[in-house]
Amino acid sequence: MTTPHSVDHDLIQAATQVAAARSRGDNHTVAAAARDRDGRIITAMNAYHFTGGPCAELVVIGAAAAQGAYDLVTMVAVGGRGVIPPCGRCRQVMLDYFPD
Repeated sequence: MTTPHSVDHDLIQAATQVAAARSRGDNHTVAAAARDRDGRIITAMNAYHFTGGPCAELVVIGAAAAQGAYDLVTMVAVGGRGVIPPCGRCRQVMLDYFPD
């Protein structure tokens, strides 16, 4: 498990690999990877749409739930410039779902 200030290089690598393999034009530009309490890594891509669309962080939360991973402890998003911070909406959702 990582602490709030440690770097999870495995998550960065997983998200970077998904971004490199699955980015498709402007529709899928950001990838996210999350680690659950058991150490499992879940990855996902954003789904850009002119109406907003879900960010990669929100998609990875849904993908994790679909796989039975409800207790995420670490998450990272990467885009064309490397690791990127979550937007305000994603920060709020992460706080609501995972207050710790």
